[in-house]
Amino acid sequence: MIAQLCKTLSNTPFVKNSEISYNLKINLRLIIIRQAYETCKKWSTKSPDDPILLRGFWLFMGRNNSDHFRIIKYFTEKNVFEGLDYNHFRTLFKKICIERDVDVKVWAVSRIDKATKRTILETERLKPEQTDDGASSCNDESDEEEKERIRSILKDSFDDCRRWLHGDSKEPLADNIGLSGFCCYMDLSRNDTILNDFFENNLDACERMADNYSKDQGHQR
Repeated sequence: MIAQLCKTLSNTPFVKNSEISYNLKINLRLIIIRQAYETCKKWSTKSPDDPILLRGFWLFMGRNNSDHFRIIKYFTEKNVFEGLDYNHFRTLFKKICIERDVDVKVWAVSRIDKATKRTILETERLKPEQTDDGASSCNDESDEEEKERIRSILKDSFDDCRRWLHGDSKEPLADNIGLSGFCCYMDLSRNDTILNDFFENNLDACERMADNYSKDQGHQR
């Protein structure tokens, strides 16, 4: 219905190339983003009163690796790990659209449409080539500047996770992050396949984790 409304408005002669047309487009964009917010809440949470968490928002946006970095950075900078309200949802949604160079209305409609066609569990199981990033990945491996930006974001997130797990403790920050602590920070559930996929493709990771744990058992959570 929303997609049809967009099409109808864009093809209506009397609202083309006018101030009315501009206002209608702005209002329509806000309406669609609001609809995307309500859809995301129903789709990614168990109760209407539950907030939209990082994991749920990322999956609603399509489980794209490129979006994941942007989302983590926003949650970290704004300190909204307790969940997104409508204002934060709208701001982050528009930010992602700008960085993706896509139209906000079109992207919002596509997110709503995808949410009606697949569940959150089905989205969790998407392979990278099945996401919007697809074959034309937004992360160009030959672009050193982009890779450095990603490393910086990951480092910030790593440090934020250490501080989050540290809480009010007077002990020094732990050098390593335990598996359970990482899962809590990332809001991963037993249905997530990310860790299994990671360990299958990075067999040395288990050895490194075991070695880190043996050296720093007291800081693992």
